[in-house]
Amino acid sequence: MSVFIIERQLEKAASFALAGAFLTFFGFIHGEEIGVAQSPVVALGYLGIAAMLFGFARYAHVAPAEPSHIDPHNVSVQAAE
Repeated sequence: MSVFIIERQLEKAASFALAGAFLTFFGFIHGEEIGVAQSPVVALGYLGIAAMLFGFARYAHVAPAEPSHIDPHNVSVQAAE
C-alpha cells in the first residue's frame, strides 16, 4: 500500500487495503488461527483505510510530482573553512 500511495496510485492502494481487510478478517494475516472474525478490529482498520483511499482517489486532485529545477551542471560546492 505504501508504494502505491507514494506513487499516487490511490485506487491500487485502496484495493490492497481491502484485500488486507479480507485476509485479516479470516485470520490469514494478523490472526492466531484461521477462522471467521479472528481480528475484527484490525479488519475494520483496513476497511477504514480502504474507504479513505477510495475517497481520496475520487475527490482529490492528484497531479504528477513536479520535476526538480536543479541544474546538475551548475552545482558549486563550497569548501568548509
